[in-house]
Amino acid sequence: MANLGHEICDEVAQMCEDRYIKDIMGFQHDWNKEVIAQFYATVYFGHDPENGNERTIYWMTEGHHYQCSYTSFCRYLRLDDQDVNRPKLHYDLPLSAD
Repeated sequence: MANLGHEICDEVAQMCEDRYIKDIMGFQHDWNKEVIAQFYATVYFGHDPENGNERTIYWMTEGHHYQCSYTSFCRYLRLDDQDVNRPKLHYDLPLSAD
């Protein structure tokens, strides 16, 4: 998206970089759309009491329950160790309409 010679695209790309989400926003892979929809429909974030209360992601796909530590999830997406401890984006104020 960056370097398209369009001011808005360049600004959005810079904002993603400033918020440390540029790599994940640019992540591209061919996936099964139905599996992705199932993931988003069932995913929730919590803590695993059986694993030292580690932050964990839970979801269902095709009727099977899955869980993955947040640390492992970041590694699968090729994010570095710093991403595990980044501030939560939903705590930021919404962007202005400008």
